[in-house]
Formats: sequence, C-alpha cells, structure tokens
Amino acid sequence: MAALVGSGWQWWWSVVNELQHLPDVLRQMREGAESFEQVARQLANSTAMFEQIVEVYGKTLLDAAERNAAMTDAVRRRLEGLAALNSPDAVTDTVAEFQKMFGTLAQLNPLWPGLIDRRPDDDKPAAD
Repeated sequence: MAALVGSGWQWWWSVVNELQHLPDVLRQMREGAESFEQVARQLANSTAMFEQIVEVYGKTLLDAAERNAAMTDAVRRRLEGLAALNSPDAVTDTVAEFQKMFGTLAQLNPLWPGLIDRRPDDDKPAAD
C-alpha cells in the first residue's frame, strides 16, 4: 500500500509541476499563433503583389506585341515602296530602325538575358 501512496504522490507532484508550466506554454502557443497569422498576412500580400506584377507584365507584353506587329507592317510597306525606288540607303536606314525597335523590346524584356544593360541606341553587342 505504501508503494501505491508513494507513486500517487509522485503523480500528483508531476501534475502540479506541469500545471505550473502551463501559463508559459499557453503564452508560447499564443505568440506562435500570432506569428503564424503575421506570416499568413505577409504571404497573402506578397501573392497579391505578384499577381499585380504578372498582370502588368502581361499587359506590357501584349502592348509590345501589338506595337511590334504594327511596326513590322509599316516596315514591310516601307521596304516594298523603297524597293520600287531602288534606294539602298533608304533600305539600310529602315533595317536599322527595325533593329533599334527590337533592341528596345529586348531591353524591356527581363527574360532576355544578356540584353538588360544594353540600350536600344547602342551599336555594340551586349556584354556576356
């Protein structure tokens, strides 16, 4: 019987000891939940920001594609007209303009590596 009473007291002291630590454990849990909520808010804000970036980038690429199509048509018409005049300088100038336009597109497109530091009016190739 003494063994049962001794183990009973030991159990009781273990419970009392755990209960003494309970306020600290609850505080840590509350702080953890607040931190989790803060991280969730930051992730939601970051996701919204990335969605806006993708939307703006998509619109920019669409606009660039439309301008590219219009410029291509204009260059084609101009080259056809210049071919009838048999003017090599005018053809060269038109091709240079066309290359400048593609340089501008390359500069605006972050997915074209090696062209980021190049300006559209640069005649030298981009540094690798």
